[in-house]
Amino acid sequence: MNAAKQKARIIVANDAVRELITIPTKETASITVAANAHYYVSILLIGSGVQTLNIVLSGEKASATIAALLLARDDEQTQLVVNITHQAADTLSRLTVHSVANNNSSIIVNGLASITEAGSGSDADIQFRSLLLSPTARVKVKPEFTLAVDDVACKHGAATGPLDEAAITYCQTRGIDAPTATRLILNGFATLCYSAAPTDKLAAMTTHVNEWVKENYVHAT
Repeated sequence: MNAAKQKARIIVANDAVRELITIPTKETASITVAANAHYYVSILLIGSGVQTLNIVLSGEKASATIAALLLARDDEQTQLVVNITHQAADTLSRLTVHSVANNNSSIIVNGLASITEAGSGSDADIQFRSLLLSPTARVKVKPEFTLAVDDVACKHGAATGPLDEAAITYCQTRGIDAPTATRLILNGFATLCYSAAPTDKLAAMTTHVNEWVKENYVHAT
């Protein structure tokens, strides 16, 4: 984690759609989304790394969808920070983060949606889901909202737990051995957060996830 921090700035103009799929190591990005524009980003963090996203919805009916997957093993430390600011009326944000931690790894996820006085009618949703593949793995998540107006819709959810042994047992009753069942469940959990990704770009993410799951299962405890 000694690499120099990179910074990027993206502006999504009025009525535009911007799609970005990134596999960062250590990066800070600032994104401004103008009126009626939509920004979609898929993030894949494998291993130790830190990424910070600062997203500003600056125009009416601007929207942003952020889908992130964090995979950590051994003694790796991974952190994702997403700050979304609703600066205009009727803006919308969706933040979905899935984390998988194994061995002695740790993952930290912070998601903050701030709705300013100008953000009446805005809609923000933050959802965190985490899988622990080892008793010594750690995932810490913090969904948070700050509201300057009342007429908004905000929702959040967070769940952390081990692999579903009942699901593995069910797969075995269908003739699927435990290692294969485990990999299928991990793959499904990992790629579910990318359900909104463009079909032609999802393949690249899926390939990386499949490789990690196949290798990581050997080390799962």
